[in-house]
Amino acid sequence: LQHYFIQSNLSLEFKKLQISLPEINMKLKVSLLCLVLLAALTFLKMTYQPSPKVNDYFTSVISVINPPLQANLSAFHHESPDVFNALPNSFLPQYRSFCWNSNESQALPPSFWCLPAVYLPGMPKCGSTELFRKLVWHPEVVSPKSKENHYWARRRLGRITNHMADFADQSRSIVTNESFTHLLTRLKPERVEENSLLLDGSQSLLWDQDEWEFRYPWADHPPYYNSDLIHHLTPTAKILVIVRNPVRRLYSDYLYFAYKEEKRTAESFAKDVEREVTRFQGCLKSKDLYSCCYDSHNSLRVRLRLGIYICFIKKWKEAFRDNFMVVRLEDYSLTPSSELMRIFKFLDVSPPDPHKLNNFLESSKPQNTRHRSDESKGEMLEQTYVLLNDFYKPYNLQLANYLGDSKYSYDPQNLL
Repeated sequence: LQHYFIQSNLSLEFKKLQISLPEINMKLKVSLLCLVLLAALTFLKMTYQPSPKVNDYFTSVISVINPPLQANLSAFHHESPDVFNALPNSFLPQYRSFCWNSNESQALPPSFWCLPAVYLPGMPKCGSTELFRKLVWHPEVVSPKSKENHYWARRRLGRITNHMADFADQSRSIVTNESFTHLLTRLKPERVEENSLLLDGSQSLLWDQDEWEFRYPWADHPPYYNSDLIHHLTPTAKILVIVRNPVRRLYSDYLYFAYKEEKRTAESFAKDVEREVTRFQGCLKSKDLYSCCYDSHNSLRVRLRLGIYICFIKKWKEAFRDNFMVVRLEDYSLTPSSELMRIFKFLDVSPPDPHKLNNFLESSKPQNTRHRSDESKGEMLEQTYVLLNDFYKPYNLQLANYLGDSKYSYDPQNLL
């Protein structure tokens, strides 16, 4: 901002604007000064033409303070110049995945690189690991080195807190930032053929934008969402999300992600849920739903917000439209073969032989199921179930209305 004053040779005589009325309290004086400064900056913005670099910064700041209808992707460009320095002007048209050959002029070693054609973001304990393993059985769906890279949501910028620790507990290991080249290497592009769909199974992509407040402390919302980011890079990618009854999901998540030294029980779950429901409802008194869903100070012990699917699914469907699909774990568990055939049709891959698919399903074991030690802890307490069902009910109805499918209301009379 100093650049504005220097270039315009404008000198604001603040002494002339001071009000010497002793009866005006300090808060009013501060408010008045802020209004004067805002008016001066607005005048400068309209009247003077600073350098493009300063102008871009000014526009970026103002647009984040007042979030536009579209994402502020200039923030993404500013955060990750290595990504845009490495990407080509266009991808190889003969490949279904987003592939290119780098040359010496790009910020990559000369080689063959690919970005995924399909993303499987989702919520923990909703069956995404199981679904991922079944999808890569298809010869046209290619797995990277690991199911979950977590690059875009966590490793691109790094983290100062562990995603499983409570927000205030910084004693756990941090997540260091990672180069774009490292991601591309781990995607194993040498496995990709022209007709292959490279699949990324990073669950965190659907919901995790934690710590955005540290980078944009003046904003009420992130300047962009992960859906905006992926759509900006690969707008024709396909997005597949699997969800589960949010009440069941939360209890499974609570037991599964406990540290070894912790003793989590149905009773401790009840206490933690009461505390988090009260905290989240308090958030809604002063903020809108999206602000509360994406608030980095949400509990990481009881991840209540992850069951408010409408918060996250709506952002992705708005971006990808017909290239976005949601399935329920309940439906997949009942009829895995028909659900997989439906998904393969959505991905536009050749339909597999039904007999071979059924044989594969019968011979394969379910992935990432509940620990035996957790089974001994029994079900959640009845009052906890009632509390959570009441909490999630309006959001489930919103999701069902948005998707046009009553199954997503998760009527308690029809739960698995």
